[in-house]
Amino acid sequence: MKTERLSDWAMGRLTVALLLLVFGFNGCKQRDPLAEERAALDAAAVRLRGCLPQPTPVNDSSREPRLAIVEITRQPQTITVQLAAVAGAEAVEFYLPVYLMSAGRWLINERERAYVLDERCGEHKLQDRKPVGDKRLPLDGKVSLKAGEAFSFKLVFPMVPDELRLGALVYGSTVLPLALLNR
Repeated sequence: MKTERLSDWAMGRLTVALLLLVFGFNGCKQRDPLAEERAALDAAAVRLRGCLPQPTPVNDSSREPRLAIVEITRQPQTITVQLAAVAGAEAVEFYLPVYLMSAGRWLINERERAYVLDERCGEHKLQDRKPVGDKRLPLDGKVSLKAGEAFSFKLVFPMVPDELRLGALVYGSTVLPLALLNR
């Protein structure tokens, strides 16, 4: 009788040992969290590229200011993007978004829009524009820049969901990549 119990006990241990051995080998394969994160970002970038607007060719690029993202700030309900428009070798005119009551939306020079596009092709419409520091923003949206001069301003958009990490700021015909990392 005593040998039967020992044998049942030994069989139970052997079964557990075999299960651990079989399933343990799957667990021994080391996860690479950085590789997984890169793969997720690559997949998000591919999705985002698929929904970006096609760039429109500009005839004379020296007459267009360069647009650069200075800072991205996430708040509970909004995301604020600070931008700088920089004139090249010549003086240029730059247009800020203006809310047109007749159109019921923000427009740049009465024909183009500014919005954030997320990796799921979700469009986040402009909510507001704000000055940087004590500068005033022109009511008509027209900013004249001298050669080499820069003008900074902020655009406010609704919050992008936390799980989304990549996006793009579409400002008229200009598309700027955004990293929407949680901070």
